[in-house]
Amino acid sequence: MNNEYKEEFNILLDNWWVSKAKNSDAFYKIKSKITNLREIANKMGCDIICNNKLIKLEKNPLWLDNVYGIQEFDRKLDYVLFLVLIIYLEDKGLDEQFILSDFTDYVSNCLANIDGINKPDWTNFKDRKSMVDVLKYATSIGVIRLRDGNDANFAENVTAEALYENTTLSHYIVRNFKFDVFSCNNAKDFINKELETLDSRDYKRIVTYRGLFLYPHVYFPDLNTESLIYLKNMRNNVANDIETFLGGELIFVKNMAFASMVDKQYNVFPNMNQSITDIIILISHYLREYVVDNNLNSDSTIKIDDLKMIVDKVYKENNKYFSKKYRVLTKENFFKTMINEMITYKMVKLEKENVLIYPITMMYDGVYENNSDDIEENENYEILSFNWEE
Repeated sequence: MNNEYKEEFNILLDNWWVSKAKNSDAFYKIKSKITNLREIANKMGCDIICNNKLIKLEKNPLWLDNVYGIQEFDRKLDYVLFLVLIIYLEDKGLDEQFILSDFTDYVSNCLANIDGINKPDWTNFKDRKSMVDVLKYATSIGVIRLRDGNDANFAENVTAEALYENTTLSHYIVRNFKFDVFSCNNAKDFINKELETLDSRDYKRIVTYRGLFLYPHVYFPDLNTESLIYLKNMRNNVANDIETFLGGELIFVKNMAFASMVDKQYNVFPNMNQSITDIIILISHYLREYVVDNNLNSDSTIKIDDLKMIVDKVYKENNKYFSKKYRVLTKENFFKTMINEMITYKMVKLEKENVLIYPITMMYDGVYENNSDDIEENENYEILSFNWEE
């Protein structure tokens, strides 16, 4: 199989970047193949930053969704605090240290005169928890180093301190834009402006490659006519690139195209090592029944209340099989958690009061094999039967 670049390219896809300091083996392995990796990145209209600190694939989105949201963040405030941290570190040198209380003061002062509701109140536990989540995430990707103290204590005690060190990798968080960012009023403007800068001859290729390499699937109605024609006419070339750089197979089915990944070590769905995957596949099973019973198409739009009813039915009939993490959720939080996960993998799309069910959702079908009420509680209990249909 011609997939000699799949390991290196998947590492770039699955991570913010590859830091020389934290993962030198992967860094040098990718660097040795950087010329070929840049060729596929160019087809996606994306840049690869390569210097003596890191290698980073810039992942430019096509649509405004949460496919590329930060999984560790669950509040808008988390993103606000993360961006303020990037600004705070801008003027700090390599290995320069700072303490937590200095940063919290900076956040309060920075946001004081900015309109918006996402401002922290350090007397509020949830806001302090958001700060802890942001600092832990920044540490995990190498933006800062924790040198002393325990930042988790800040969630419980507003006077808790911790000592951090700047790595200067924060300079590579925000990418360079090829247009005037001050002409943008919202997140969607950034996406549209970037797409407008593309050469018309390259647009259809870039949209095709970004859709297949950066997203779970490409839904044909989301493409313009030129891009759809390009995808169908160039499918052999695209399939070869998917095999070479992803180790996957190009699949055309049910009004969509996607890269089917055989190797499960990468961050793709379904990840059968995660218990939430079982529940999502089970929801797909119930959705399939709903679609059949109501004589709908596989890419139909249903009322959000109907989807809530389906998810609620899944919980009521199967929660004894779920891990404690999901059994203890309220009805509202269970629905929110599952739908956010499905949105992340582009299985559904919320449209005000309606929900678009993407065709790929109908390709997953899972049922529990044992319906006995006498089941020993075991958070690692695996009883899900998984079926893949094309």
